[in-house]
Amino acid sequence: MAWSNEGRLWGFSVWACATVLGAPGWLANCAQLAVIVLAAMSTWIAFRGQFGRDRRMAVLLTATLIAAPHSSPYDLVLLAAAVLLVYRDMLDGIAIMPTPTLLLLPWFAPIVLGPRATVFGFGVPMVILGMLLILLRPPRQAKMADQPT
Repeated sequence: MAWSNEGRLWGFSVWACATVLGAPGWLANCAQLAVIVLAAMSTWIAFRGQFGRDRRMAVLLTATLIAAPHSSPYDLVLLAAAVLLVYRDMLDGIAIMPTPTLLLLPWFAPIVLGPRATVFGFGVPMVILGMLLILLRPPRQAKMADQPT
């Protein structure tokens, strides 16, 4: 079992971040369980609410990534796919992000090493959680530049 935990420590999961910060095993597991519950609730909200197909899929992809107790840079392709779905909605005039520049942040996540290797690794779960919370905001139509106010 020690080899499994050793491998998980190189990932981007909340468990890995808590463990690297020195949390005891029970606390790291509780932190991971908390984000699993958050991910499940987020997915339920997205599929029960008034979100469109692309937005639902983006929530599901992002929730899957944050809930995973073992995630590596390869798994961040889920976040990239979610960003593309959000971008597609934004092209259709649905305002999701406070500023479209935030869409660049998840694309930088794969170049960051895990929290065991660099302090920047702790930011990856924060980016994932931030993306999930932004995706859960109620949908609204964006103001078009050519429309009179």
